[in-house]
Amino acid sequence: MVKKLLFYLMLFLVFLYSFVYFLPKENLYFKLKEEAKKYGIEVYKETTHDKGFVLKLENINIFFKDIESAKIYHGSVGLFLFYNKISLDTVRISNDFKSFVPTKIDKAELTYTPFLPFKIKVNANGEFGSLTGTIDLKNKKISLHIYPSKTMKTKYRSILYQRGMKRISSKEYIYEESF
Repeated sequence: MVKKLLFYLMLFLVFLYSFVYFLPKENLYFKLKEEAKKYGIEVYKETTHDKGFVLKLENINIFFKDIESAKIYHGSVGLFLFYNKISLDTVRISNDFKSFVPTKIDKAELTYTPFLPFKIKVNANGEFGSLTGTIDLKNKKISLHIYPSKTMKTKYRSILYQRGMKRISSKEYIYEESF
């Protein structure tokens, strides 16, 4: 009885992982890209490579309402059923925004697990410093702990005093917002 149950459990897990492995990730990506157009976000000139459990993305140009906004040099979407992650490496925000925000993001990660179905964890670091936080989908709330760099504290100081930003110490700020 126990052996039979374990056999069916293993068979089910093999089926699930096979399903994720052979899932047409590139087609899902292009569908998501079409949905983003409804919100004025357009993505151009990217290269996609399906690597089984991971969809690799390179040279993504992002436009928001026909304004070049950012370029992502490397990215990946990993689907592992119990742990899913979007990683972005070497993100450059358009120089048109240079006077408002830091333009270099070295790494950004969004992590999701079905064990916490309404929370997405966020980690990033770059010219602005580093941040960690969560996006709570159930309560529609974003909470980010920001550890600003020296550049952020001097050149982009006004961002640290925006609505929703709270100073915890000289090295840490919390940004909380509802959406």
